[in-house]
Amino acid sequence: MNLMSHISDAIEELIQNKEIEVVSQGKNRYIVKSSSLWIDTSQNYYVRVLLSDLRKIFAKYSRPFQLFDFYGKLLLSIGFDTKAYHLSQEQMAERWNLNRGTVRNYIYTLEDLNLIYVYRCQCRYPDSQQVVGHFYGRFRDREEIEKTAEEYLRTIKAVPIREDSRRKHQSVKKRYKAFVGGAKKYREDPELILELYRECQSYNDFYYLYKNKKPELAEEYGYSPLDLSPFDPYLDSFGIQPTTITIKEDAKQELCTTED
Repeated sequence: MNLMSHISDAIEELIQNKEIEVVSQGKNRYIVKSSSLWIDTSQNYYVRVLLSDLRKIFAKYSRPFQLFDFYGKLLLSIGFDTKAYHLSQEQMAERWNLNRGTVRNYIYTLEDLNLIYVYRCQCRYPDSQQVVGHFYGRFRDREEIEKTAEEYLRTIKAVPIREDSRRKHQSVKKRYKAFVGGAKKYREDPELILELYRECQSYNDFYYLYKNKKPELAEEYGYSPLDLSPFDPYLDSFGIQPTTITIKEDAKQELCTTED
């Protein structure tokens, strides 16, 4: 079913539910009116979504309705004063009846579109192994989000999780090598490929961060960039433009035994 069919079905559903009234209708044209679409902004809680945001989602993503629904729910959760939403991806998945992988992919996609900004804390609570959740908000409010997050981390005296990040990135490298080597689990699950692609993007972001700002940690952790070009044949089906980096021959990752 193409996009126009989805839009037509949605309009018909609104008509059947008496949410809108058709004033005039052509082959692919509707003029409608509806009193139910108006809200009292002084009484009702609402979120403003720009037309440009909607165009970005529908132009760039292969499943725009689901992504737009998630985007709306995320915006509705943002605080008026802090401009940020502080909740783990597990809690988002439970609250909105999604799996964690889907939540993660939606977040990365909205980041790619510059619709949201994510402050990744990379910390845990003191005297606990519980990781501090990230802070989310509109991309244009990123300075306020950073201010809110940093103030919160100071308040709780958060502890950096350098070693936890190291283990996570080692895991990403291992799964990347398995994917490049033709692991069966990736051949049978395209969503798993997209999830791994996002994690490899994040890994490369950390590499360049450490390379530019903390070169001693890059050397200590053995970071080297991952070549994302093996993902290119799969990205078009997800509505993603390939973002590859050039890897020097001596920096390429060696393949390992594939996973089943």
